[in-house]
Amino acid sequence: MAYYREYVPYTFHVACSSRHIGYIIGRGGRGIKSLIGKWGGKILDAHASNPAPQFGRPDSHITIIGEEKAVHLLALEMNEMIKISMARAETMLKCEVNKADSNLQNQNAKDLKIAMLEEELRKLREDIVDEEEEEEEEEEDDEMNMVFTGVWVGANKV
Repeated sequence: MAYYREYVPYTFHVACSSRHIGYIIGRGGRGIKSLIGKWGGKILDAHASNPAPQFGRPDSHITIIGEEKAVHLLALEMNEMIKISMARAETMLKCEVNKADSNLQNQNAKDLKIAMLEEELRKLREDIVDEEEEEEEEEEDDEMNMVFTGVWVGANKV
């Protein structure tokens, strides 16, 4: 008489935030389908769900149902994918920070250039005013010389 052990599917939940679930599932579910396909029927189901977040837990998880060993191995593979997704998100964040820093540096360079041009313009205006004052002084001196010359000449003629 043979004894048969009744097969009971094993269930495991892989916790992750919803932004990483899209990376695991892939476009049109291709990612999750290929992961399930690797195990040749040992995984019965894998799906994402969004329970209400509680006590600091992630807002989503992926439920895997199938043979225990296959479920654990798939969960490990999914955890690696989550790490990759987190690294990608961190890299994208660093890129955005670098772009913001670059924009700030460009803006600071532009502000510095504007300040330098304004200073140069101020100096040019001062030079123009100084030249105008010198011209006015020269004109006044010329007028004074003409007056003195006229008086002197007139005085000598008399």
